[in-house]
Amino acid sequence: KRQATPGEGLLITETNSIHMWMMSIPIDVVFLNQEQTILKTISNLKPWRLLPVFCAGATAALELPVGTIESKKLQNGEVLCIVS
Repeated sequence: KRQATPGEGLLITETNSIHMWMMSIPIDVVFLNQEQTILKTISNLKPWRLLPVFCAGATAALELPVGTIESKKLQNGEVLCIVS
């Protein structure tokens, strides 16, 4: 079974939704606004979900390895500094 790499993520810009169709692993998802403020977190989102996951006001989605939201104690209202 494949796993996401700890400490890394995928930032999808210019979106307020994602889907899990064709994904093979669960992920944590953080929705951000233009100022990179956390609007919504979803832990352990299961693969093969057909319907999109949506967050009003979001401009980006950050996909992270499962457990990242809990281990980093990410909460709504926090501002992230994303380094590429």
